[in-house]
Amino acid sequence: MHKLLAKQMARFLGKEGAVGDPAYQELLHAISFAYQDYEENYDMLKLALEVSSDELLEANKKLSIQAEQYQYFLNQLMQFASTLGGRQDSELSEQKVDKIIAFLQSQVEERKYFEEQLRANQFNLRALIENTSDIIWSVDVDLQLLVFNSNLQTLPFMKRDLVPKMHQKLYHLFDTLYLKQFIDLHTRCMQPEKFSVQMQVEGGSEVWHFSFNPILSENKVLGAAVYAHDISAEKREQERIVLAKEVAEHRSTAKSQFLANMSHELRTPLSTIMGYSDILHEELSEKEELKRYVEDVEKISTASKYLLTIIEEILDITLLETGKINLYVKPFAVQALLEEIQEIAVPLMEKGENRFAVRVEPNIGVMQSDMMKLRQIIMNILTNASQYTSCGTITLSVFPKEEDEGDHLIFEIKDDGSGISPEKLVHLFDDQFATPKSEKVQEGFGMGLSITKRYCDLLGGTIRVKSMVDVGTTFTVTLPRQYAAAEEGVKEEI
Repeated sequence: MHKLLAKQMARFLGKEGAVGDPAYQELLHAISFAYQDYEENYDMLKLALEVSSDELLEANKKLSIQAEQYQYFLNQLMQFASTLGGRQDSELSEQKVDKIIAFLQSQVEERKYFEEQLRANQFNLRALIENTSDIIWSVDVDLQLLVFNSNLQTLPFMKRDLVPKMHQKLYHLFDTLYLKQFIDLHTRCMQPEKFSVQMQVEGGSEVWHFSFNPILSENKVLGAAVYAHDISAEKREQERIVLAKEVAEHRSTAKSQFLANMSHELRTPLSTIMGYSDILHEELSEKEELKRYVEDVEKISTASKYLLTIIEEILDITLLETGKINLYVKPFAVQALLEEIQEIAVPLMEKGENRFAVRVEPNIGVMQSDMMKLRQIIMNILTNASQYTSCGTITLSVFPKEEDEGDHLIFEIKDDGSGISPEKLVHLFDDQFATPKSEKVQEGFGMGLSITKRYCDLLGGTIRVKSMVDVGTTFTVTLPRQYAAAEEGVKEEI
């Protein structure tokens, strides 16, 4: 007797079900045979889902026929059981026969439900495979085609005018140019190994991406599933982007080289003009009858210095863009550098009637970095602060800070000037960004802070800024006390 049936019968009939009546035994034998036959067909339907859709259709037809036969046979059993219920010498009561009939009916309904579910899953799976833009197929361990969608025959690596068929060997599908490669790829996938490859059509521009996935069941390899997608358009777009990037880089390099050459050409005559302006200013100031020309000479000198500042900024930017800027790394006393900066900055602060204070912790020690770049970083920020602060206070604070990456120094420049609005703050370090002249007249070309940001990056540090309109601005520069990978006295090429 079928094991599951025996358990169910025992549950419904109890120990009294094990009677020796021949008619009862005949009934049990007939029910067991029908139950086992239907169970085998049910298992066949589940297995068919893992094989192919065409085989699944065939299994469904067979299952439907078997179900009809089973229903007919069940009706016969019900009639037979009814006759047993009327026998006086039978130990089977009418109640027990009703239990058997109800049990068998519930089993039939359950089987029908699972059959409908499996059939629905089959159609959903088939619709999913057919409606995808990818090409999908699977093979068994003997490299026989199992499942595939209609797009397979459009694959350019296949033989021309070939219509794929179920159980067809891969040897008959692919063009001889690609056959060995595809056989090797399928074999590799069943090692098992999941991987992706790209292949280009011989003599053409089409490029395809293939994803190979092993089919496993309880650690046993059953075959391989493959997904293919045409990526020719993506490849062309990538090539276009790469080419455009190369063209842009070439143009940027040419632009930077032109600006660098132009800056050098302009710097020499400007230096001459500034030199003669200083001489004239000195001579005119000594003669009373010529003092009326002093103001004009001062205008020439101021305009020359302004133009020279622009040229210096352009030259710095071009050197940074072309990667030709050098770092001169050596140890220096931080206190001495701050005293030098204070001496330079005081006249700048007096111009805007600002107070300037330097606060530094005692024994600040030595720093190993590019002193000239650090001085320019601080001076650029101080210059910016003095331009947007009038009759206020500008403070430079320096103190050490231990971080995970090592010992660092913090340079904080704080002012109580006009501040910077949030929408301008996000672009503050962009090239050629400057506050509109309608808000505040400033010197320079708007590249000083951009250069400052790049210098901080070069020295292995960071720069942050906080600002509030009509309250003030705070710049915080964090730099390592010792420049990474630098040795004393070494000129580091960047």
